[in-house]
Amino acid sequence: MKTTVDEMMRRGTSLDGLSKTSSDIVAGSRQFKSSAQELEFALKLKQFAPVALMIFLILLLVYMVLASFLFSLAGGTDSNFSFSAGV
Repeated sequence: MKTTVDEMMRRGTSLDGLSKTSSDIVAGSRQFKSSAQELEFALKLKQFAPVALMIFLILLLVYMVLASFLFSLAGGTDSNFSFSAGV
């Protein structure tokens, strides 16, 4: 009977160690998931930022051309508006 109790005590100690190891693994996996999500966002930003910048610049150019065209249709003269740098 004493052997069984001693064996149970040793087993309890090893279960405590196993529980701590399991908790450490869970904490590590959460940290890994967080790091992976941050890296995924950085990769997507690096991949799509140039495309978004080009689209923005093209839309800005279209807006400026369209605004210039509509300004010229409206008469093209405004006493407060001038393209010359010296006037």
